Amino acid sequence: MAKGVPVYFEMNDYVVNRLKLRPLVIFDMVLRTHSVIQAADLLNLSQPAVTKAIKELESQLNLLLFDRTSRGMQPTQAGLLLGSRVKILLAEMRYLADDINSFQQAGRGHVVVGTLLSGSAHLLPEAIIQLKNQSPNIVVTVIEGTTQALYSSLQQGELDLVIGRLPSKMSGFYQVSNFQHVTLYKEQLSLVVNPQHELLALGLLELPGLIDYPWILPLRTTLMRSLIMGYFNDYGLAEPENLIESVSILTNVNILLNSNAICCVSSLVAKQLEQYGLVTILPLGDIGEPIDVGYSYRKKGNLTPACQKFIHCLHQNMLSNP
Repeated sequence: MAKGVPVYFEMNDYVVNRLKLRPLVIFDMVLRTHSVIQAADLLNLSQPAVTKAIKELESQLNLLLFDRTSRGMQPTQAGLLLGSRVKILLAEMRYLADDINSFQQAGRGHVVVGTLLSGSAHLLPEAIIQLKNQSPNIVVTVIEGTTQALYSSLQQGELDLVIGRLPSKMSGFYQVSNFQHVTLYKEQLSLVVNPQHELLALGLLELPGLIDYPWILPLRTTLMRSLIMGYFNDYGLAEPENLIESVSILTNVNILLNSNAICCVSSLVAKQLEQYGLVTILPLGDIGEPIDVGYSYRKKGNLTPACQKFIHCLHQNMLSNP
């Protein structure tokens, strides 16, 4: 099997008839972990069984799928190509299993939701609580991540929905024709600090007087970051030099509680954290233009009954909490 084999092969009936689902599941796990050992542990298989499955798959396809290196199992170009298709195939198999479960026994299913920070404040938790009250046997899996990571997973069928701040209409994620975006409400941004922060005793506050404090901001690739930069620019200020980039709410709250940092978060998240006594909102008003918050899904992916119920809960919560 040549290492430089072109990433093209004829998927004839003989190959299709011989391919089985289990080796593809094993291949996908090795691709994710870059490790035969980790893949074996996660799939509860022996290492020889995983190695054998990969070798048999390479033999059937007449392609080298991985380079065995000191950095682990690194996918070849052919391995990456196959991996993108296998992810979609496994996602469709999950949808099929959910459809069958729903047909055999109403009220069962599985929803995999990707969430951005803005969706985690009340939209997602309230929808999950309502769904579980109505259909306790539906399993909900929540995955937190950045916009880029979550929308890439949605494209590959690994997620049913992405919930939170919707992409800018100018962004590539918004313009992907395969995505449907649904706005549920709009929000802005707020600045929060430790409830005992020294700034709270100063009275009148203005942004120029805050610039030298440590700041916690979202990643540079996010819409939220660009809005914050516009806020600084309106005051003729450059971005703070004393900077922490983080989208981890637990990390950010703990930094705030133990330092004099300033953090920019969605207004709804800020209000909820303030209700819990974890932060205080600085009296500077909301930041930036209102941002659309809602959910996104793949147009070409048939929504399972469980996912449809979850979406119904999202809309019901908006009707009861406008």
